[in-house]
Amino acid sequence: TLASDLAARQREELNALYVAMTRARNRLVVSSVQPHQAAGASWWQRLAPFGSPLLAPTLLVASEMRALGLDDGVKLPVLPPLPERRPIQTQPAVAPVPATAQSRFGEAVHRLLEWSSGHRDDFGTGRLARIEREFELPRASVAEAAAMARRILGGQGRWAWEPGSVDWQGNEVELHHDGDLMRIDRLVRRRDTGHWWVLDYKAATRPQSQPDLLAQMHRYRQAVAAACPGATVHAAFLTGQGELVVIE
Repeated sequence: TLASDLAARQREELNALYVAMTRARNRLVVSSVQPHQAAGASWWQRLAPFGSPLLAPTLLVASEMRALGLDDGVKLPVLPPLPERRPIQTQPAVAPVPATAQSRFGEAVHRLLEWSSGHRDDFGTGRLARIEREFELPRASVAEAAAMARRILGGQGRWAWEPGSVDWQGNEVELHHDGDLMRIDRLVRRRDTGHWWVLDYKAATRPQSQPDLLAQMHRYRQAVAAACPGATVHAAFLTGQGELVVIE
């Protein structure tokens, strides 16, 4: 409410005044301008009855300062002229890669696994219809994506969704490492060992045979190890066939 907000604001004002008064070692000086209207709870109104006024120092014009042997003003150094600026070289815009049916299918599997709570059959008709609209997939492809997600959830890596097996879990986890932004499909920490597991979903049958995917998993593992110094970090593929392929 407005009354509670005003009371909280007044408490903050008093707290700030207390800090200012307790920080002063020898003297506390308070200055103010002429207010437009009186404010009874202001610092000035609270402290003025207990203080002594100070006269403003007399201003000296330049001639009087020179007569007293004082410097006649502040001399500012002159900066050298700026060098001629070179035009900024801009990189040509990279056209986005158009999404294919295969890439949209993979994104649909990721989205279903991101929504899942670990139960293999928790993809209701409403969610499947949303997948169909969002990724512009035919109904048969949506059913295939749901079947693949269920195989992953019920396969060798099903422990990664079990509360009794993990004490931390995250989907689409973003990490910055060596200037790169990485997005990990699923990151969990095992409850029994405390080890971290980087999990990546792949529809391919043997993703471990592709060097670029292996290099990507090694970068993911390095990023998690840098974020959790001293922790043991594992990495594994979760394939569309329900396999858990550990990367050594």
